[in-house]
Amino acid sequence: MLKMLEQEESAFISQEKMNRKMGLPMVGIGLKYNIFKPRANSESMMNGQNMLMPMVTVSIPLWRKKYTASVRESDFMRQSIHEQKQDAGNLLMVNYEEALKDYKDAERRVVFYQNQTSLANQALNVLIVQYTTEGSNFEEVLRMQQQLLDYRFKYLDALIDGHIAVAMMERLMGR
Repeated sequence: MLKMLEQEESAFISQEKMNRKMGLPMVGIGLKYNIFKPRANSESMMNGQNMLMPMVTVSIPLWRKKYTASVRESDFMRQSIHEQKQDAGNLLMVNYEEALKDYKDAERRVVFYQNQTSLANQALNVLIVQYTTEGSNFEEVLRMQQQLLDYRFKYLDALIDGHIAVAMMERLMGR
């Protein structure tokens, strides 16, 4: 998109130059050559002789406002494209920063859920030992296993979010 906008901007710069030159007087020089066949019933002294005619043309633009308006229009269009290019670049940077924020958030959650899983494993081991020795709080063991599964799922979600953020950053960089 940025390359397309750069090309459009250079096209409007060229159009502006062309419009400036269209407002200048134009001079043309040429040569015209006509071939004539001899005619039997013509008494002209140039009968059958080819004609070579030099030509000069001068064109003076009378409606100067038309050309200055087209120059201004090209300049405004170029400025518009330049602003669009800046907007696209800013949007790209905002999207990149957002993807970077998502990646850092996912990285933080991965570490957090790893720690929580480790703590939940330790608590589960304590509850299992307590259940095997005392025979009580089976519901607490089940609840801790459920909590451990929940932490593992959230850990996987954080990993997925991190990979999605990396893919988004690579896409924004054009890889």
